[in-house]
Amino acid sequence: MATYKKNLLITDELDWYEAKINQIRQYIESINLGDLADRMDYKETKAGGMMRTVVATKEQQAKSFMEQMEKLPKLLDALDTLRNKYAEKAMLTRGDVETEGTILDDF
Repeated sequence: MATYKKNLLITDELDWYEAKINQIRQYIESINLGDLADRMDYKETKAGGMMRTVVATKEQQAKSFMEQMEKLPKLLDALDTLRNKYAEKAMLTRGDVETEGTILDDF
């Protein structure tokens, strides 16, 4: 049976997580609630024709925006907690053991 090797670099994982949070932040900053309009698209009918339909109303878009605004601080807190746990684990090592860039058990 093959064993799973933990060769992921924790700093790389945390940096990736932070990059994704920054992408979400940029997306939220790009939305102007005053410019929202119903999103329309075409849907195929049974007869093979196309019919214009609402994909997302402006109310649904505003609700999604507000939900993301509520989740962003939670994501930032989770990232900060993970970074602090990693820093604490790195400080607890004995001797000249280098833990920079390694994944630690029971993180």
